[in-house]
Amino acid sequence: MSRRILVVDDSALSRSLIQRMLQRKGFAVLTAADGAEGAVTAFREHPDAVVTDLEMPVMNGYQLAR
Repeated sequence: MSRRILVVDDSALSRSLIQRMLQRKGFAVLTAADGAEGAVTAFREHPDAVVTDLEMPVMNGYQLAR
């Protein structure tokens, strides 16, 4: 069973690069485009870890971590 990581970033390019890098290392990757979407995904999917951008619209990474 691979570990699941949630990647939250408002930049589609950054999200995609991080996702590919983690998948190559054997992780299952979930993604979200902002903190609010990330929070919903985290509560729904219960990832093992979250990688988040700090400055995003709607909800920033600090708010998401709380």
